[in-house]
Amino acid sequence: MCRCEHVAAWRWWRTASWGCVFFLALTALAASARADDGAPFSALDLTGPFGTASRWTLTATRGGPTPDPSGLDPSIPGVMTMCLQTSARPGCARDLLDAPPVHPGDDPVWSTTRKVDRVAILSLPVGKRLLVETSGPHSANNSHWILTQVLAYDRGADRFRSLFARAVGSNHNQEIRVIEHGPLASDIVMVEPTADAPYGYWITVFGQASTIYRPELRFRSATHYGDGNPLAVIDAEMPNILRRLGKPDPLPRASAACPMPHLHDGALWCTRPEETR
Repeated sequence: MCRCEHVAAWRWWRTASWGCVFFLALTALAASARADDGAPFSALDLTGPFGTASRWTLTATRGGPTPDPSGLDPSIPGVMTMCLQTSARPGCARDLLDAPPVHPGDDPVWSTTRKVDRVAILSLPVGKRLLVETSGPHSANNSHWILTQVLAYDRGADRFRSLFARAVGSNHNQEIRVIEHGPLASDIVMVEPTADAPYGYWITVFGQASTIYRPELRFRSATHYGDGNPLAVIDAEMPNILRRLGKPDPLPRASAACPMPHLHDGALWCTRPEETR
């Protein structure tokens, strides 16, 4: 059994109950809107949750279908345009990125948003934060970028400021996760694959310093690609993260989701390695 980027058998440090956050599944509304009319099909009013001085709204607008850059299909859903806007000023706020910057020489189509994965207002120990997760078009090998942005409301300036904006791929268990509870509450953990053998992952922990998130820890994982651990990389590496930050936490109690919690080469497993191969 191999680790799958979409399957986490058990997420100990994952986000809290949805009763603690406002959640808007923008993509769920797409089916009820025309994809070719260019009209906004969903919006989130930020005025009340953040107590803003002027009215602030986050909208998502889909354009018409475009040719598939991978060549696998005739067309793909249109470009999604995100707009963070206040009633006090015209136009969209520049702090919210529409997509990651295009790399030199790349076709600009690869730097366009095709899906809104998640929008949430998080209640963190450092304050309320606006989380926006979007993703781009799929390439021929099914990989696509996933952009995570975290913003905070600045009451004095009546604006939202970008605290964090990073993108990762999707084919090798990459992930960016905002930790909402536990010893790392308010921190952000990012997982990226290493480029050399033994193939594992670079784990980076970002902590909020002043007005932005800065890297506080970076190390090569004990977890290896294809090692059979069904846990998400962040969950498997959490004991290593906490130990390196001087915040050791006891292992969870056995449960149906994690029947046999133990450490193997410093990483958390819920089953014996030999049972997954």
